Amino acid sequence: MRSYCGLRGVVVILLCLSLLSSVVGQKGLQDYPWLFVQNNALKTKIIVGESASAGISTSAFNLATSLTNFFTDYNADLAQPGATPTGPDETVRYIFEDLELEEPFGEKEESITENDFEELLPDGRISTSEGSTDYTQYLRFEAPDGSIQGGRIVYDEYSDELSDYLLFAQGDVMFEYQIEFEDGLQSDIESGHAEDIEGEVINILGTDYLVLDAGINNNQIQLELLSKDAELLLIEGQPVTIKIGDQSITIEATTISDSSEEVILDVNGETSDALEKGERFTTEDDLHVGIKEVLINEALEISDTGSLQPINTQQFQGMTPAQIQDYLATTAGITGGRDLVSVYVGSQLLEFSDQFNDNTFSRTVHVNDDRLDDGTVKIEGGSSNNEITLDRLTYRAEADPESGNEVYIESENGLRSELQDPQVLINENFDFVYNGLGDVETTEIHFDPVSSDKQYELTFTNRENEECEIPLLDNSNTGSLGFNLGDESNDLFFVECAGGTPCITTSDYLILSTENDHTGTTYVLQYNSFSNNQLTFEDKCSGETITATASNNAGQINIRGSTFSFTVGALNSIAVDLNDDGDIAAPDEAVIVAKGGALIDLGSTNSPTSPFTVTASVEGSLFERDGPFDFGGDESVSISLTSRPGNEVGLLLADQSHLKLNSGDEANVKKGMSPYGALYEYTDDGNNAQELTIDFPEEQLLGSVSLELSPREIVDVAAQVTTPVDIAAFSASPTGIDSDAFSATDNVIVIGNPCTNTVAARLLDSPQPCDAGMRQDIGIIRLFQSGNAYQILVAGKTDEDVRKAMVVLANFEDYQLSGELVQVTGTEANPVVGTASLQDWLSGFNADKQGVIPPTAAAVCSDSIDNDYDGKIDYPQDPGCSSAQDNDETDGPPLLVYQCSDNIDNDYDEEIDYPQDQGCSFAQDNDEMDVVVPPLEEKPVKVEEGFGAGVWIIIGLILVGGAGAALYFVMKKGKKKEEEMPVPEGYTKEQWKQALAYYKEHYPEWYAKYLGWWQQNKPKGSKEMTLVIVLVAVSLLGLAMIITVSWPDEQQVGFAADSAGRAYTAMPQLIICTHIETGVSMSTPEEVSEEQLLDLLCSRSGPWNCVYRGISQLLSCQE
Repeated sequence: MRSYCGLRGVVVILLCLSLLSSVVGQKGLQDYPWLFVQNNALKTKIIVGESASAGISTSAFNLATSLTNFFTDYNADLAQPGATPTGPDETVRYIFEDLELEEPFGEKEESITENDFEELLPDGRISTSEGSTDYTQYLRFEAPDGSIQGGRIVYDEYSDELSDYLLFAQGDVMFEYQIEFEDGLQSDIESGHAEDIEGEVINILGTDYLVLDAGINNNQIQLELLSKDAELLLIEGQPVTIKIGDQSITIEATTISDSSEEVILDVNGETSDALEKGERFTTEDDLHVGIKEVLINEALEISDTGSLQPINTQQFQGMTPAQIQDYLATTAGITGGRDLVSVYVGSQLLEFSDQFNDNTFSRTVHVNDDRLDDGTVKIEGGSSNNEITLDRLTYRAEADPESGNEVYIESENGLRSELQDPQVLINENFDFVYNGLGDVETTEIHFDPVSSDKQYELTFTNRENEECEIPLLDNSNTGSLGFNLGDESNDLFFVECAGGTPCITTSDYLILSTENDHTGTTYVLQYNSFSNNQLTFEDKCSGETITATASNNAGQINIRGSTFSFTVGALNSIAVDLNDDGDIAAPDEAVIVAKGGALIDLGSTNSPTSPFTVTASVEGSLFERDGPFDFGGDESVSISLTSRPGNEVGLLLADQSHLKLNSGDEANVKKGMSPYGALYEYTDDGNNAQELTIDFPEEQLLGSVSLELSPREIVDVAAQVTTPVDIAAFSASPTGIDSDAFSATDNVIVIGNPCTNTVAARLLDSPQPCDAGMRQDIGIIRLFQSGNAYQILVAGKTDEDVRKAMVVLANFEDYQLSGELVQVTGTEANPVVGTASLQDWLSGFNADKQGVIPPTAAAVCSDSIDNDYDGKIDYPQDPGCSSAQDNDETDGPPLLVYQCSDNIDNDYDEEIDYPQDQGCSFAQDNDEMDVVVPPLEEKPVKVEEGFGAGVWIIIGLILVGGAGAALYFVMKKGKKKEEEMPVPEGYTKEQWKQALAYYKEHYPEWYAKYLGWWQQNKPKGSKEMTLVIVLVAVSLLGLAMIITVSWPDEQQVGFAADSAGRAYTAMPQLIICTHIETGVSMSTPEEVSEEQLLDLLCSRSGPWNCVYRGISQLLSCQE
């Protein structure tokens, strides 16, 4: 959309204003080509396929020429001053990485400064007449006295969802901001104001603020700061239009008083009081305009300032106010002696008020005149002898959730959206974002009840990635063992035999570990047999059979390189060094070591009584630091195994220091996450034996939190209205081929479908088939966005489809492009743009990829239905079908009859149809109206103006408006409802209604034509038709008046003129002339000059039959 207006005329001006206002809103094709303007430069490349046809290459060249011409014209029309935004061009962030669960991120970083986050906390310097000082900004997240709590990552229940969150407790201080002036910010105190501070610019949390007011009352100071969203230099009487965020703002200094140096502003129609330096005007939309400096022009004023041209005030950039005034004093011809005023335009106003000679915080912070209930400020300094020195300003923001008792922030979400008052963060572009926990592989440890809840099995994965299964506990007493480790018949041993005396018998189970820490590997064996000094074991982890040889009743068990000593005793019983420490003696035990380093300690005895405790722990050395609780030792969770009535077993898990359990939307399931990141899921339905699953991470689970500063949405259009667009780089190399190093995330215009352009393939994720989503005779223009970059795909099934879409994009000012997708039908010479649903297009695209034929695709010409109601069904009988797969039977609008061949006297002139009716140029002419065109004169005649153009415009508007309104009511009165359309023979009324609904949905263009034909040919009374003709004529007369006087300095040339010099202004149409003798035809646009038309007519001798808007006239060369 072209966003400048250099044309003349009332209608054009109104049109330009409407176009400018439509720029506001979500980015879409309506913003082309400004989508590709970044940092005041055109940054894009037109990409064609390496094997693109000549036609596609030509279209790409035409598009490049269109872009170059557009911005060349735009740059030539620039005249307005610009605004200077502050802040980053893209989102920047500082990340608190490797945060442990429950760890306040202040423990990771107590404070950050410019060295950590330059965009948010830049150092600066302020110079006043009393001295200069550097300043430093800080963000603090922890205080020695505990007064700053910050936030921490938790695993908790919020809104019935159990998950990890960033948590700020209600009332806690989330952060402390401080700006410290190294040598003190000094000022004289004059009339209750620190006058040397006022007008200075200071950065707070990444945004520049103008100090509008620094009021002093005893030891109380009140600072009023305005965000520097835009800085403008206004010339008296010259309005400036800018755009901040989604606000379009027109500002004018209507009056600047030389004597009082006061300014009266007009902001979007709202008028301010007289304003002095340091004062501000606030609109009803909370937009603030502050006066920075009033520049009185000492040059002689020129009374006729209306003849002066707008001034590009960018020429004053870098000049001091005094230099600007000196320059203007000698250049009255530039401004006509008009004064200037420097203003700041801002969307945010900060007010800090406090006693500067105490050490307490005050709840006296205001944002946009609203008091912050959750913000406090402390200003420190001193005063003496009418001078004040400020040392530092400290601000604290407290947590106040939008709902609930605490602020919970889900992964990938920000703090701002969860606060009761987001303004507590001060900078509207500043936020805390929780990035979630890291992506870490986990392993599961299961305590599963089996055998009708009479046993527990323990399943885990060892460090060799083998899944081990242990019969952990039995209470069935089937083998008369009672409550024992193992199964109903066999014992489980993890503690070595007392005194080394063999105690393990055949069929018993053994747990062996190479080390009892995270470096160890655990194996589970079942002792199967002893024969001829050969021992056999079943490995319950790998499933293998392991043999060992005894010599002198002793030997070693070798398990994949690890050896464990054993001795053999009476009845083939054995004793084994279960922890591989070189001896066999109780109380040595083997601790289960799971993958990732989890330690499962079964206690201290092979024969526990109910209940007994199993401990799941993580060594402190595996933590990133000391853990969130600084416990300095192992993380441990106690699990209690017990007996239940009926010889059943049970498992109890309760809240403890390293684990807090919560229920979510499943009442029988509780979950909790330990500081290391082990997720415990405990199931207890109240009837059956409980179940426990530990999802253990293979390394500590850590999260991260980002401090983010996003770009201020400033002057999206003002940059266009104020600064020329650099097109040098684009003009030097506007096109490229897809085999070059282009990314689908660059600013690009991609020409062709994925079959012919590899960049298009990347945009659409390399679909198969490669022309998925493309339909015959339809071109598409689709907008993509990747970060701050935009991509436009111009594609179609065939080159012809692509080229007609390219015509539309190259001539975008002639079409109303909008949204993310438009479809182009028609021909390359006459493309037709239609709105399209991206969702519908994607449905067809995905269906094509899945090999699904859309319901109406490639079937209409083989569905045994007369879809266009012409009495002919399907291919090859229906001439509208090119193949059986053709999806369109129409071969012209069904039932459509043209006025010049319908046997009706449509214009009531007693002449019927072509060639009898003078208004018919051919049989397919749909307008019988006769229009008398005077013969062409040799020379065009200028339309002479009568009295004032404004009077004619008012008269024309009255005629157009009145006649249009009357015509509307006449046509409305005679219009029939769709339900009253005549039902064709062979249809019931309901069938015809369904047919119309089908065509309205699938063939809207045909439906519109048919509806138009019916409305045109329905019975009308002669009085009604006469009244319609009169009203149309009156409207055209009024329109002609408006257009004629809107271009008073241009010569008006029509297709013909009468001897009185009254011009007939033509509508945008072609003039088509056929040479009578030779049959040669030529066409020319209506804008052709008379000289050019005469040159064409004189190219051959003899008369020409020329047709214009259905009006035929014989013309010949008149030299």
